[in-house]
Amino acid sequence: MEDLKVLFLAKTRMVKNNILYGLREESKVKGVVVTVFGLSLLFGGYFLFAKGFRYLLSIDVVGQILIERLLALFFMVCFWMLVISAIIVSFSTLYKSRELEFLFAQPFDITSIFTAKFLEMLLYSSWAFLLLCIPLFLAFGRNYEVPPYFYFFTPLLISPFLAITAAIGAILTMLVKRYFSIGRRYLPLLLLLLVLYFIFRWSQLGRLEDASLIPFLNQLNNAFKISDFFLLPNHWVTTGLFSLAKGNGKEFLFYLLVLVATGGMVLQCSLFVSSRLYYTSWSSSYSASTIRAYPSAKGLINRLEKYLIGFLNLPIHSLAIKDIKLFLRTPSQWSQLLIFFGLLALYFANLRNPGYGELPPQWKNIITFLNLGALTLVLASFTTRLAFPLISLEGNKSWIIGLAPISWQRILKEKFYLTFLFSLLISEGLMIFSNLMLRVTPLLFSLSCGSILLVSLSLSGLAVGLGGLYPNFNSDDIARIVSGIGGTLCFLFSIIYLLLFLFPLWTPFHLYLLKIIPYAIFRKYLFTTFLFVCILSLFTTLVPLILGSTALTKREFR
Repeated sequence: MEDLKVLFLAKTRMVKNNILYGLREESKVKGVVVTVFGLSLLFGGYFLFAKGFRYLLSIDVVGQILIERLLALFFMVCFWMLVISAIIVSFSTLYKSRELEFLFAQPFDITSIFTAKFLEMLLYSSWAFLLLCIPLFLAFGRNYEVPPYFYFFTPLLISPFLAITAAIGAILTMLVKRYFSIGRRYLPLLLLLLVLYFIFRWSQLGRLEDASLIPFLNQLNNAFKISDFFLLPNHWVTTGLFSLAKGNGKEFLFYLLVLVATGGMVLQCSLFVSSRLYYTSWSSSYSASTIRAYPSAKGLINRLEKYLIGFLNLPIHSLAIKDIKLFLRTPSQWSQLLIFFGLLALYFANLRNPGYGELPPQWKNIITFLNLGALTLVLASFTTRLAFPLISLEGNKSWIIGLAPISWQRILKEKFYLTFLFSLLISEGLMIFSNLMLRVTPLLFSLSCGSILLVSLSLSGLAVGLGGLYPNFNSDDIARIVSGIGGTLCFLFSIIYLLLFLFPLWTPFHLYLLKIIPYAIFRKYLFTTFLFVCILSLFTTLVPLILGSTALTKREFR
């Protein structure tokens, strides 16, 4: 316990010093931008959740059932996503942290080191969920007119829920690191895909043959049955939440105690596993040789490089191969990409099941643009997370590139083309898949696919250009690079661009399908809007690239 106290005080002091350093040294613009943007997201989330709850409650009989089922499904998805997030974060926090070598050399107990790193991992893996829960629970409480103590006791439900997911992720990570060799590193990924496949198969909605109320409720109950499995923590949280909202104190206390008891048991299991496997798995991972031979004629990238980027000349070609292999050899990067785009693919695949193809045109239009918005938002997160740090990851040896007979402008172009082609390949395929599931009109099909092309172009140029304008060559930590002023501005400008892009495109379709404007005005409106988004996309692509190239050219490397 004394070891844990020392580690906790040291980590608290480090966090305090980092905050003070950030307030003193970081740009005030960044602080204002992050604060305003964060508050805007919270208020915007509260407004959307409140409006959604109000609409569902206005539906007679079915509204209450829909809210309960949707919240049950929400917590089920969050449970699995938090477990996956804990696994991803555990690999970097429990095994790749630079301070572990120092900590293991000190006379600290292994369990105390694991506990300190576990608390850090718990915070990193669940902060986004906590921020999402703030507007959700506030909107839920206001629409349900819950008693004041609801807001006090709700965190008591969430805390053991998060501890359970983090402990499960930590246990799975330690087992994988200890018992699976490097040659079997893809087995956890295959297991994850298998779990997602079964979730996808079990949660499919059949086509609604009878639109009357009773068959609809029966189908709804069967569709969301997977979220009501009584042995999973998400069921306990959902039931306890509604019990608290309805004033049923005994039922709430029962599920709260179940969560606390389960959380305590899983945490004790993680401590038991860590005492026997953590140091052994870390030591074997730390001492394992990572030197491998990569013959030029073998490997998927080496075999396909002439077809993928063979049109590039030799220096740019070599840099592109380096960036591709660096990305593929960093599981913490491509695993996040796989999860987010994989979930979108699962969602798009389910569009065929509830009979979306038979919906009225105005609803198809709304769903298509919502799908386009969700896809482009994930794409904005992807370009900010992976494309923005590309220049900074050249590291403190970037002065060598600055002295090489190749301009920074060509280097930026290489990273831009690589990001654009990769983004377009994934997002365009998902958009075509979504449109085929919805069976939209040819005009909407062409416009949405063309929009993905423009968005991929603009977001790639924005991320790579700002990455050149705000490089951080002193750090190889991607999270630290992205959290700087440049990464913050990149994501903020990406969101602003998407709002300016999507809303004007959606408006003419919505007005025309509601018969507010005639077809002639619709055509003129659509042509003007499309011309505007093309100019906006061209500006968003070129200006950041020019600014980034100019800044790197004038930079003095040392």
